[in-house]
Amino acid sequence: MNRTDFFSNLRALLSSSVEGMAEQEKLRIIEHFLSSFQKDATSTLPLLRSIPFVRGRRPFDEIRYAGYGSSEHVGLIVPLEEAANNTLYLLYQIQDPQEQFKAHSNDYTLRLSVCFCDPLHPQKVSPLPHQTQIPVHAARFAPQEQGELTLAHVSPEAWSPQSLVLALHPNDTFLPNDTFLPNSTTLSNDTALSNDTTVSHNTAVSHNTAVSDGKTPRLTPWSWSELAPAVTQYATDHDDPFTFGHLFHQRARISLTLHQQDLPISETSFDTEIFDARRFGSLYQRVLEKIIQPDTVRQAQESGISAIDHTYHPWYPVLSIGTEKADLYMKALYQDIVQKKRHFTEPKWLLRVGLYLEFLTCLGIFEAVKDELGDLLSPTERYIFERKVSAVPLL
Repeated sequence: MNRTDFFSNLRALLSSSVEGMAEQEKLRIIEHFLSSFQKDATSTLPLLRSIPFVRGRRPFDEIRYAGYGSSEHVGLIVPLEEAANNTLYLLYQIQDPQEQFKAHSNDYTLRLSVCFCDPLHPQKVSPLPHQTQIPVHAARFAPQEQGELTLAHVSPEAWSPQSLVLALHPNDTFLPNDTFLPNSTTLSNDTALSNDTTVSHNTAVSHNTAVSDGKTPRLTPWSWSELAPAVTQYATDHDDPFTFGHLFHQRARISLTLHQQDLPISETSFDTEIFDARRFGSLYQRVLEKIIQPDTVRQAQESGISAIDHTYHPWYPVLSIGTEKADLYMKALYQDIVQKKRHFTEPKWLLRVGLYLEFLTCLGIFEAVKDELGDLLSPTERYIFERKVSAVPLL
């Protein structure tokens, strides 16, 4: 860098506004860095660095091969009874070349912030209520016991140089405490498409206590009314950030900040996609209940037949094949993401394919039969679909 570039970059940095940072805080950070540099021009403040997702790798690879672990880049919202065993693991490192942690371990803390990203403009974020600058304890994978992943606390003097782990429970982190949690609606050939098909009822669940198992951050529950309109405006059925209008998923930005005596000195972030596995298959279910079953009754009446099973409908074999295939790959994805097995090199890709295939297939069917059967989207879904969802890039 030459002198001209130095002055230009310095002026640009000092005059730039930083999202989420007040000018006074920015000045304090600059003064802190200058003070450290004046004491020792060769000193380097600790640096926080996220470890990105790498195709084919998993977080727990770090246990056997240090430096080989990979953060997860996708998580699932699962039925309540399975939520406690559903963990998202994010790996990071703290580089401390001057070994300042060993000399001043009590001066440093880690803090967590969680946001939802705008689907059209990912740089625009909506912080989750009460999920900003939450103190967290650093942890590291411990030796496996009976094949399970376990975490152990790590004190600041041992933070560097090995990889550390941030563990989050998606249901507790990304759902409001006053939401309605639908039961899993994923279809299978011998359940949802059987003769005695019934609609799953929603169960009201309140997460009314702070969540912590000793290794995951203590999260304060938040309510739907506290969430930013940029997220709530897309809701189409329940007070939930994973409805039809959200395409059953959210892109989340999870940030970690390293503080020295309550002053932020380094920050890193993870962009993670969260999918609501409970809602997958719900549009196929709507095709079955709103089109195939009523049309079977209509054709039977027109033919003078007292009753005929909907499995004889000409559309049923195609829907049955499609939903059975979706059920099989969702089971494999659940094992991969929640149970931490290793089926796919990049599970998010298949989740996206399955999600968009369901939306494109069912929305095409809904449009095709709209003039004859009426709109199978609710007024809210229709409004969101035509003005919001249709503008969201699918891939």
